[in-house]
Amino acid sequence: MNIKIRSFFTVISVVLVTIGILMIINVIKLNNYSNILKDIEHNQHLMIMKAYELRQSSDDLSKFAKMYVVTSNPVYRDNYYNVLDIRNGTTKRPELYEGIYWDLLESQREIHHPLSEKISLWDEMNKLPYTEYEFKKLKTSEDNSNDLVKLEMEAFKAMEGLYKDNNGNYTIKGMPNQQHAINLIYSEEYNKAKANIMLPIDEFLISLKERTADSISYYNENIEKHFNNVFILIGLGIIIFFIVVILIYKKILNPINWLTNTIVDFQNGMTSPAKVVFYNDEIGLMTKQFFAMKKKMDDDFNNIKMLALIDPLTNINNRRYFFEISTELLKLSIRKKEKASILMLDIDFFKNVNDTYGHLIGDDVLIYVADIMKKTIRESDIVARFGGEEFVVFLPNTDKPSALKVAEKIRTSIANKPYPIKGDSINITVSIGLTEYNYINKDVELKDLINKSDEALYTAKQTGRNRVVTIS
Repeated sequence: MNIKIRSFFTVISVVLVTIGILMIINVIKLNNYSNILKDIEHNQHLMIMKAYELRQSSDDLSKFAKMYVVTSNPVYRDNYYNVLDIRNGTTKRPELYEGIYWDLLESQREIHHPLSEKISLWDEMNKLPYTEYEFKKLKTSEDNSNDLVKLEMEAFKAMEGLYKDNNGNYTIKGMPNQQHAINLIYSEEYNKAKANIMLPIDEFLISLKERTADSISYYNENIEKHFNNVFILIGLGIIIFFIVVILIYKKILNPINWLTNTIVDFQNGMTSPAKVVFYNDEIGLMTKQFFAMKKKMDDDFNNIKMLALIDPLTNINNRRYFFEISTELLKLSIRKKEKASILMLDIDFFKNVNDTYGHLIGDDVLIYVADIMKKTIRESDIVARFGGEEFVVFLPNTDKPSALKVAEKIRTSIANKPYPIKGDSINITVSIGLTEYNYINKDVELKDLINKSDEALYTAKQTGRNRVVTIS
């Protein structure tokens, strides 16, 4: 057992790294396949939505055409042309256009569906991964819809007293003939043309469903295969783990246990601990270097103490440092008869961030808020993480109006800067409680001011959040 610990761990490391690499490869493939499945399902949704929009636009055109020829109300004619212009990209497309847009009142449409860019339905379809067959079916449906538009145009012209000549141009003028327009729109020819629009869409949906099902089945089989690989590697890792534990116990833990007892004896006053080396390895050298290490530990103690005053996540002051410094600053304010203020800040609905995006994103949000606060306050102010998603700020030589400006600046800076994540952003707001020390009460303690600001913070939370509440 005189093998060097380094050599021992080299062998173990090679085995574990090999297992780890295989695990990573399988996990990466699992992740890739999972992402592909998500993309397939997402693209399927988008492609179906655009097909439904094509169908909906045809239905809307038919609806408005029928309502116009029956009622002669020009509003329905105008709506008809608007539907056509939106589909052809000659006018701006409303946001979230799919669905019940035309079933809303005009005032409601303007509020819920503001206009965006000009883009035709076909251009939007070109962005999606349709197969050649599916493109052909949707194009056929659109072409048939455009053919139906010609029939609807003929009915509209009849409403105006215009009729086709031998060349198919509307040059013949006569009396408006509403009944003729109605007969065209409600004819068997019209119904067949309508069915010719819907049939290619139905064939497209069947094709898309079958293609998507085949792709999902293929990737699910691969996912299952790589899951099995992961389970095998985990089992192998567990076996190696138990073997390593036994060897570590004999090779490392027993010698370290002896060294630990020797260190304890040394702390209890033993001046010359017995020197025993179990094996000719690194632990033997570690025993020899014990006293040198202890000296360096003493030298590093003060540096470690300073590190203990910083919150490791947000890299701002921690609660302990805040109490130490702010207590002295409060005493100074009392002696100089200067006002001072304290802000207690809490991130609104932070639990929802953790639940929705995970704790790693939650940690990033805490860092993000801390950075904004550091950039907002003065260098003389003391900011610290008080605990969880709660922060505290001590504002020396600051009265309530000035502190309120600082609090509002912090609040608006955070509210106006959503935290960016890939393809999205998180709206972050904070509630702030504010209290002021007015140098009249010389017996006040820091904890009293913190309790008051905490009460104000509670009120801010109870009255709607994303606000600053002051308390005297």
